[in-house]
Amino acid sequence: MNNTFEYDVAISFGWKDEDMANRLAALLEGRLSVFLYSKKQEKLAGTDGERTFNEVFGAKARLVVVLFREAWGKTPFTRFEETAIRNRAFNEGYDFTVFIPMDEAETQKVPAWLPKNRLYIGLHRWGIEAAAAVIEARFTELGGDVHEETIDDVAAKTARVLALKEKRKAYLNSYEGVIAQRSAYEALKADLLDSAEKLKGTLQSINLQTKVNGSPSGAILLLSNPAAMSVTWNLQYANTLTGSTLEAALWRGHPPWPGSMTFEKPIKLATLQFDPDLLEDGTAGWLLRGKGRPISNRAVLEEIMKLFLTKVQDV
Repeated sequence: MNNTFEYDVAISFGWKDEDMANRLAALLEGRLSVFLYSKKQEKLAGTDGERTFNEVFGAKARLVVVLFREAWGKTPFTRFEETAIRNRAFNEGYDFTVFIPMDEAETQKVPAWLPKNRLYIGLHRWGIEAAAAVIEARFTELGGDVHEETIDDVAAKTARVLALKEKRKAYLNSYEGVIAQRSAYEALKADLLDSAEKLKGTLQSINLQTKVNGSPSGAILLLSNPAAMSVTWNLQYANTLTGSTLEAALWRGHPPWPGSMTFEKPIKLATLQFDPDLLEDGTAGWLLRGKGRPISNRAVLEEIMKLFLTKVQDV
């Protein structure tokens, strides 16, 4: 860390890219000091969000890295970050920024207000290791010194990884873990209902309805014509998360439901399965089967709604 800036790099991202932001930060940490909101929540708790983010992205970080999607700048925190970046650029230009388009489209987009001569990183073409290398090079160009990792630095990083593994193991085999995961599922159900209410106004043609089982681990249904989505939390034991699964399933017809009678047998078309897990910040998360790292409730919500909205038109 230098005497002028509190952070070497600050990473701005939306919920969808939380995993990528964590992976990028892990590659940089030890060589650069990194500000990542998901790892600073305890420090930021109780502070004024707009003021804090203005300070970090507007002055306290030497280099700002943006994981950019169309939704960036439209959520509360990324809106604060965008404002801080643009205000800072008014005086400094955009040399302190690195934009990484996250959409996989052939024509990857960056903000319309970003100068056309600004270079950005093609993550899907070059990979995350190349992105980290470009960030370090850009940081050096701005006058920063990359800290070469010592054996002690590597040992400390290894210790953090091992400690997280032990913490995760203890969490998955504890009553406290069961309670935390149950709370996470209840919050997910509330978010799903909120999303469904918003869709009722924008997609009236699908006649979206909802059903909720009132028990703590009860299922929730998103019903349209002719497709439906069921989300169920299967908790196997009272004191361990072993064998428990969150499943989101897309159906043709009405999914199985207590007291519901249908003339045609429902057909399961697609599923997403999530195992309970622990995020790096110590909060409840979910591991999507086939993926490498746990994701937040918000990311799970987006995965479920994306499956429903992309498939409902094809049923």
